[in-house]
Amino acid sequence: MFEHHDWALGVLEEAERDTPFCRCGAPTVLVADRHFGVWLQCADHEPAASPLKRLLTLDLPGAHVRRCVLG
Repeated sequence: MFEHHDWALGVLEEAERDTPFCRCGAPTVLVADRHFGVWLQCADHEPAASPLKRLLTLDLPGAHVRRCVLG
């Protein structure tokens, strides 16, 4: 059982080490979602509520780091 925890911890540490900062310059953080997944994402990024607002604020996909680390 502990091997699984060691593996998961290693994956999380590697994700933080490989991408410590977003493309915008803000630090990245690990965030758990309600489906028990863990994401590495930009600490300053708050997704816009509507597609129009995303376009107007240049909140385009790929502008900030957000990737699933553990699913």
